Amino acid sequence: MILNVRDLINDKEITLQEDLIFNDSDLSKINLLKKVNKLNALVKVKFVNPFIIANLKLKGDLILLSSRSLKEVPFSFEDEIDLTFSLNEEDLGEDIIYVDNKEIDFNPYLFDLLEENIPLQIIADNEAETLHGDSWEVIQEEEYNNRKKDVDNPFASLKKLGDE
Repeated sequence: MILNVRDLINDKEITLQEDLIFNDSDLSKINLLKKVNKLNALVKVKFVNPFIIANLKLKGDLILLSSRSLKEVPFSFEDEIDLTFSLNEEDLGEDIIYVDNKEIDFNPYLFDLLEENIPLQIIADNEAETLHGDSWEVIQEEEYNNRKKDVDNPFASLKKLGDE
């Protein structure tokens, strides 16, 4: 999604909307992302001399991989960010991006917004709360402490005999 600055200066306000398609090599950098079903961007841009103020909205339907089992998990999100660009190098500040050419490419900012919305960990709804296998299981610390009390007590095995 690229904006020609000359068009913006003439119109003072432009709205761009399109379905985004990022290449597979970029998407492979995002951990746990399996597939992008739909990714829609809406960019509203205003020119207030010498600044260009852009509101970027990104809405997407993705397929992520579960952190536990690597099962596919549907994930939807919607987010937005405001960016300020300047045509003058002197106006640069911490939150102002200098535009040195005649076009603004919003794709890197939209890709960053996509990356920021991917959770670090995602669990499928149908996955069990506890993990276990043949002779092992993941338990809470409280349960561990209760089990440890029984093991630390040398008479714990005798207690079982008394119950019979």
